[in-house]
Amino acid sequence: MIKRILVNQYAWLTIAWIFFCLFMIPSVSADNITSIQQSFPAYNETLHIANGQCVPLNSTVDISSLGWGVPYLSYYGRYESSFDPGNTIPRYRINLSSSAKILQNYKIDPEIFGDKLGFWYQDYNKDQKSGAGNHRMFYVDDTCKMPVMENGTELVNFTVINTTIPKPLQFLPEKSAGALLLARGDDIAFRAPDSVESNIWVFGRTDQIYDYKTKQDVVYFDADQFINFETGNYDAVIINKGNNSILEETYDPEYIPEKYSNVTWPAIISPFRNVNPINIHGMQPKLVEEKLINRLQESLDDQYIIWSISFQEPEIQIKRIDVLRNPDNRSWYNIRGYTNIKNGSVLTITIDADNLNDTIKGIRQWKTTAVGLDPYAWRQFNTIIPVDYEQIFPGYHYITITSETGATQTVPIYIMKELDPHYIPPEYTEYLGTSPFVTPRIIEKEVPVPGPTRIVMVHDTPTGEQLKQARLEADWEIIEIIVKVIAGILALILIGAWLYSAYRRAKA
Repeated sequence: MIKRILVNQYAWLTIAWIFFCLFMIPSVSADNITSIQQSFPAYNETLHIANGQCVPLNSTVDISSLGWGVPYLSYYGRYESSFDPGNTIPRYRINLSSSAKILQNYKIDPEIFGDKLGFWYQDYNKDQKSGAGNHRMFYVDDTCKMPVMENGTELVNFTVINTTIPKPLQFLPEKSAGALLLARGDDIAFRAPDSVESNIWVFGRTDQIYDYKTKQDVVYFDADQFINFETGNYDAVIINKGNNSILEETYDPEYIPEKYSNVTWPAIISPFRNVNPINIHGMQPKLVEEKLINRLQESLDDQYIIWSISFQEPEIQIKRIDVLRNPDNRSWYNIRGYTNIKNGSVLTITIDADNLNDTIKGIRQWKTTAVGLDPYAWRQFNTIIPVDYEQIFPGYHYITITSETGATQTVPIYIMKELDPHYIPPEYTEYLGTSPFVTPRIIEKEVPVPGPTRIVMVHDTPTGEQLKQARLEADWEIIEIIVKVIAGILALILIGAWLYSAYRRAKA
């Protein structure tokens, strides 16, 4: 009997303990960190890193250029290695300070990061299009395979930057045009289909080019051919001869319908007598395109392909200006953006173009080029310019970029020599829009030395999805609390029942 009582008591105790373990031990959330008791190497220098660079546990790193304006650091697991996790829910999330002093000496604390090796990401806590850029902050590892020994202490061998010119940041994400991109004033050349000589017809809303022959296997349009065209989308119908080596569709601007007639009209004609010409006099280009396609489909063996052309006014889009500094603490502006002018075009960058003269051109004007070999994508510019604050007075200034074809854009910057104690200036500026008077988006940052940019701040309003997600997270937290309370009450009832049962048996 006593043995059975003990067994029952142990059974009740086991059940109570299981409930206690399941519901009363707090779960680790994105803001809870597991303590790791382990010894790690000591490091005597601050590591200056780029996006995604490896950082060893227990080291101190400077993430000021990557972390200003970033509210959170997020971890998605050891095997997440993409540049941008998109809207994936992070496993852990850590608040990131906006203090320059803290960001310049950020400790890779083993108690925080020790069991979370792998990539940590910049997290703006809002929906963002996946693949929009490189959001890696750093890669945490045990030692990053670069320890050396000095006086019996394990240290990291940090590389000293010898150059006095900072390296430009990476190019912006590719911006697709969805068609062959052509700006007014530029010529364009591309490889013909199948690398053979072709005939091309170009059709727009009101403008056209009929039966234009390529030069061998290269399709080339001179700038003058499009110079007076209206902007918009055009179809380029590229025709290749078939096996009979006869082009069955040609354009005759003065076709004579009868042998002795004085009347002529433009027509699509064929070398075969049994094929009637198509009178296209007065037809809109798009209707002529339809007639040509029908004739091609009835041909013996001619082949064709249609390519889209996006014809635009020349345009420059300044998207981002970052402040970079070299070891001597001199300031440079890294200017990045897009343009639709052709690859290799020269761009001129000027600070305060309205007040420029020959004496100060060397300190306020620079040259760069548009880069991009993909004819279906916008070209980019990515350049750095030195900023001498001894030569440029504090206050509002303007950066202007122009091209030889007339594209231009101007954006404002703000230069300060002394910082107010309450003022946290931005480290970089992102510009939204493409007009000369764009609205900038400012990322607030704390800068320890003069020379930051400054523009009026625009605060993002949370989207409906963000508010919905926040409400959902709050509801789950309330449900978790209720479940824990119920579990605790149930555990107390079971323990009380077990004690009462034991008391009655002992008394009996």
